[in-house]
Amino acid sequence: MKEIHPDSDSPHGSTGAPPPAPADSGDPPPNPGISHVHVPVHFHHRTGWIVAVAAVTVACGLIIAQRIRAGRVGAERLALAESAHEELEQPPAVHLAKVEAGNPDNPLTLPGECRAFYEARLFARINGYVRVWNFDIGDHVKAGDVLASIDTPDLDEELRVAQARLVSLKADVKLAEATADFARITQGRFAVAAPEGVVSRQEADEKKSDLDVSLAKVEAAKAQVALGEAEVRRLDDLVGFKQVVAPFDGVVTRRLIDIGDLVTAGSTASTSALFTVSTSETTRVFVEVPQVARSSIRVGLPAEVTAPEFPGRVFHGQVDRTADAIDPASGTLRVEVLAPNPDGALVPGMYAQVTFHCRDVHPPVRIQAAALMLLVDGPHAAVVGADDCVHFRPIKIARDLGDVIEVSDGLSSGERVALNMSNEIVDGQKVTPVAADIPSKRAAESAQAIGEGGD
Repeated sequence: MKEIHPDSDSPHGSTGAPPPAPADSGDPPPNPGISHVHVPVHFHHRTGWIVAVAAVTVACGLIIAQRIRAGRVGAERLALAESAHEELEQPPAVHLAKVEAGNPDNPLTLPGECRAFYEARLFARINGYVRVWNFDIGDHVKAGDVLASIDTPDLDEELRVAQARLVSLKADVKLAEATADFARITQGRFAVAAPEGVVSRQEADEKKSDLDVSLAKVEAAKAQVALGEAEVRRLDDLVGFKQVVAPFDGVVTRRLIDIGDLVTAGSTASTSALFTVSTSETTRVFVEVPQVARSSIRVGLPAEVTAPEFPGRVFHGQVDRTADAIDPASGTLRVEVLAPNPDGALVPGMYAQVTFHCRDVHPPVRIQAAALMLLVDGPHAAVVGADDCVHFRPIKIARDLGDVIEVSDGLSSGERVALNMSNEIVDGQKVTPVAADIPSKRAAESAQAIGEGGD
């Protein structure tokens, strides 16, 4: 290979190229600062072979890497396909929860209405005018206290007439007795003279008949006296109703009269009561119990009465009686609860809450609300047996407590039920059990809290 070296003798340090030719006299002089420089090039005879070997090596490496990557991708695809196939063949996973046993202590809270133990509406027994009233609403009265007085001029006059008539009737009795005494004497004389022939037998019999008539008139007069005395006593009793008195110890809850009012005897639709008196030392609380809870209510069952006006205070009572019949209009059983009320805090007409401490002989079991399935033929639950197969079973709901459902029929305590069942799972299909996300303990606590708070 030939090397070319720069000419060191050239004044311009240029290569061996000939110097530029002089320019014509008419042309401008050449620029002395511009010159052509020759770059040295080194070339070795093995360079091409090295480059070729390197290119072949890189190409082989790329090919090998591509094949390795393709093998890995294929293996991954095969593993993914096998995994997908295994998942398709594996039974679907479902979340399970156990059926919890119900609590036999089942408090039932219902609204009630307070009533007085005794309550009397006092009407007038006589016609007259109100002369004075002595007690108003809210006043405490004792049995026999005079609540009001009524003036009865017509009744007073009737009494005076009856008394005068009684005097006349008693005089009639004396007259009849005198007549009977004379008839008795006359009949005795004729009875003695008749055997001797002084008087005829006919006359003696007539005198005997006159005596009998006189005695009968005496009895009739006495009967009239008895009637007159009865009439006087009746009017005397009515005069006693001039005073309207309290029938028992209690409180006046209503006063519907004023001085000068005309009152009419009787308690018909056209008359109104004068007073209403009630006593509430023991309060009656009436509660309408649903038919489903009827079997849990019995006489003597403890009950707690509370009122919103007295937060934190509990009136302890018990069931005194029940109607023992279901009202067809409301489907409820009327229950009467007696609660001691010594300070009169519970007043008649007050709204109250009554909690019955019931105990179920066969308490319903509890499941999570997610286990409920509403199918065409009613509520069902998906029960998973020991063989991990699903079986749809109809159930009967006792109460819906929100997160928890009480089931009275169809399930047993300890069974496993599926939660949030997919529509693709059919009856009898095998599944893979998975622990439920919501602990059943928390659901049971929630149900207990709801049950204690009220239904």
